[in-house]
Amino acid sequence: MASVIFLTVFAAFYGFVTFLVLEPEDEVLAREGQQIATLLTSEASPYSIMAGTQINTTKLEKLTERKYDDLKAAIRVQKDFCLYLEDTKGNLIPLSPKIKTFGKPVASITMQTNGKEATFPCGA
Repeated sequence: MASVIFLTVFAAFYGFVTFLVLEPEDEVLAREGQQIATLLTSEASPYSIMAGTQINTTKLEKLTERKYDDLKAAIRVQKDFCLYLEDTKGNLIPLSPKIKTFGKPVASITMQTNGKEATFPCGA
């Protein structure tokens, strides 16, 4: 009987501690999103796409030529992501002449483009 009580208390304690330690999903997404944004905009980062305050199109094209899974592993994020640019009016700006967005191929984004709502698969 003591063993059953001990195992029950231990399991409950372990579950409670695990619940307290796990980071909520929305916080993980926010943290990793900020991490990616910092890596892309910090000139000290090997993944930077910036030249001063301007986007360096050559660096951006080199980044988007990488394989998604390789980049995800290199920047050390667990969650899937989709990179895209938009102007001040919310219109999509293509990342390169070849692709509009970059990221997990099964993801998509929906936004305004040329005044109309459109859905773009990530990586297309």
